[in-house]
Amino acid sequence: MKGVVFADTIGWLHEGRGTGRRGRGVVIAGAHGHEDLCSRRFLRLLADKVAENGLPALQFDYPGCGNAAEDHSTPGQVQRWTASIGAAIDRLKQDCGVADVILVGFRLGALLAPLAAAGRDDVAGLVLLAPPSSGKAYVREVTAMSRMIDAPLASRSAGEGVFTEGREAAGFRISHETLADLSALDWRHAAAGLPS
Repeated sequence: MKGVVFADTIGWLHEGRGTGRRGRGVVIAGAHGHEDLCSRRFLRLLADKVAENGLPALQFDYPGCGNAAEDHSTPGQVQRWTASIGAAIDRLKQDCGVADVILVGFRLGALLAPLAAAGRDDVAGLVLLAPPSSGKAYVREVTAMSRMIDAPLASRSAGEGVFTEGREAAGFRISHETLADLSALDWRHAAAGLPS
């Protein structure tokens, strides 16, 4: 596994070894926030297993998340996150010489992956792991987590300002703009428009 930097983000390239198909790779678009922290080990093991079977795999952090540049307040986050999936596909093709990719999305990645695949002819398959039923449902889940975890903590911490520019869910901030953009997403509609 080696680190790569591209499109205002950082990723981890798991070079394929073994007897898999040489012309194909896998891009893994993960979760966000607390779900990202909880799933990193799983997604790394998935990438390792994919590489052991001969396909190169690329995991990455979305811009403004994890180890990537920027922060939650940068405008146009959802568009940048979606574009970063496309940039990851391009980087994997460039570094490993693959012709096409299987795009794996987990949670937020499953919401964004069909949008990133639209209009591309180099996505050979789409795997959506635990996708939210819709963008609205995802925002409801973030809101519920915020109310269960962060609201009680905020009332106990005197002197600290409350985050008013959006939602804070388990310590991870999402702006009102990003929440509104996420609410508008419909991965089922986007996936239905993709070629089989």
